[in-house]
Amino acid sequence: PGLAEHSFRLKAYSGCLALRNHLISMLELADMERAPAERRRLLTFVVAGANYAGVEVAGELREFLPDTARRYFRHILPDEISVVLVCSTDHILPELRSRMPGLVQYAERTLADDPHLKVLYGRKLAAATIDEALLSDGTRIPTRTIVSCTGMSVVPVLDSVNLQKDAHGRLVADCYGHAAGKTDIWTGGDCGAVPQPDGSPAPPLAIWAITVG
Repeated sequence: PGLAEHSFRLKAYSGCLALRNHLISMLELADMERAPAERRRLLTFVVAGANYAGVEVAGELREFLPDTARRYFRHILPDEISVVLVCSTDHILPELRSRMPGLVQYAERTLADDPHLKVLYGRKLAAATIDEALLSDGTRIPTRTIVSCTGMSVVPVLDSVNLQKDAHGRLVADCYGHAAGKTDIWTGGDCGAVPQPDGSPAPPLAIWAITVG
């Protein structure tokens, strides 16, 4: 509830540009704000989803925001800025967990040592409002900025395709991207469950789709 109205979803360039402008607006408002509670709300940035996109966005925010504050907003101390990454499981980067556990552990240690970034494990974003993020365990995070990097549904056109699909609605494929039972239909990315060497489906990301192609 409230996600469509009160969060940024980075599926297109326009969404990324809108978020950038919003971030600068939050710094501008915080630079003038003297009420402590509202100041903390303006300088708290919530990222929902600890997959590739979520971890990357959170990492970019923790660099962009303090650096911009130091250069242009003299009334904001970098230590006031907080980026909160909400992770639904006990580990970030689930796409790499089975294949590269060492890399996941390195990333977790790096985030844990970051003074501007906090990871909340085992919780999901349950609702979003104009001034807070509500988590599945009842935690309320006062914020004016929520970035949603949670999973997306497949494109609606697949509903009309009479081909085998997995539990997430993606077309089942072989390692070459052929849709199951077909030699003249290929799939990949968000739409295809293309198996990796260990049998698990490739993440719905462009780099895997390009590799298969």
